[in-house]
Amino acid sequence: MNMDHEDALRILVAMLAARPDDFSEGSRPPMYGLWMPRILEEFCRSNRIDTRGDPDFYHQEEFREVWLAFYDAAWQLCRRGILRPGMNCPEGQGSGWGPPGDGFALTTAGREWLKHAAEAYFPTDPGRYVKTLEKPGQLLGGGFLQRAGEAASSHMSGNYLACCAMCGAAAESVLLAIAIGKTKDEARVLDAYQQRDGRRKVIKMIFDDSSLTTLGSRFETGFNLLTYWRDDAAHGKFSTISELEAYDALGRLLRLASLAADNWTQLTGRSIT
Repeated sequence: MNMDHEDALRILVAMLAARPDDFSEGSRPPMYGLWMPRILEEFCRSNRIDTRGDPDFYHQEEFREVWLAFYDAAWQLCRRGILRPGMNCPEGQGSGWGPPGDGFALTTAGREWLKHAAEAYFPTDPGRYVKTLEKPGQLLGGGFLQRAGEAASSHMSGNYLACCAMCGAAAESVLLAIAIGKTKDEARVLDAYQQRDGRRKVIKMIFDDSSLTTLGSRFETGFNLLTYWRDDAAHGKFSTISELEAYDALGRLLRLASLAADNWTQLTGRSIT
């Protein structure tokens, strides 16, 4: 069986968001909040995969790609601070209960994150992330896709400050693309952008119609939250940006790009050809 870690991550997030306390190893009280064999068992059951009644089926060679993908997905959630390896409490740590790496615990931050994670999930693999931006990227241009791809690559490599900075840079590409699309005057837009308070000037080029008040408010809110990270990166101060903040920035960029593409005609006055 073949399974990609991004697919496993999407499935794992959905399972934990729906039933965060249903995948322990079965002891009372549970030593592990998340027991990976239970996850794999549930995945196989829900997909009607015959495990032949073998409790250690996931170690069989035919399931190798599946369990590798799910264990990689669990580690991704550890990197984000959603899970942590080990037991729910220190009692019994190192007691040898179960194979190393099978048990995890949900963090407090992870429980909060999971409340909204299923509907907000998006792939973080750079190739897949850019693929989700393919449609808006046709309107927003190569500069936007380049910066979005670098943001996702920075996230994957653990460079979270760089990820947020590139999300801000990609957001500015969105702003410029809309303004150029509306004015049909690239030189004028770039000149305004390079002036003092250039972002504000360019935003006013786009939202100069009172009929766009609601849309303009949504767009400006999303844009300002992203460009904050770019400004923060430029100030040279020590940054405490975490993986969760970087993941949030990638999600905001995705939503901003979709907002621009879905409302392109209203924003620019030009139809999508």
